[in-house]
Amino acid sequence: MIRYFHPAPDGRRLIETTLLDGEVRPVWVDLYEPTEEEKRLIEERYGIDVPTRDEMAEIEPSNRLYQEDEALFMTATLVAQVEQEEPRSAPVTFI
Repeated sequence: MIRYFHPAPDGRRLIETTLLDGEVRPVWVDLYEPTEEEKRLIEERYGIDVPTRDEMAEIEPSNRLYQEDEALFMTATLVAQVEQEEPRSAPVTFI
């Protein structure tokens, strides 16, 4: 799923679609379990390579902040399902 966040008069607005109006410039693009088509769309639209989960997990802690061309990448390990008996961690990349 792709969710776009962009400024609006009332703060920020969430658009839950893979299509954007040409006048809208998002300040945040959230990829949650994206399909291959969604990943390809974002890669083409923004000229970046979206890392896979395996690629995110392989990044050494000392290399988790890096730049490719004009894009900055930061991968962090975040805790999920904290309300469960056994929380888990997962890598998340911010571009």
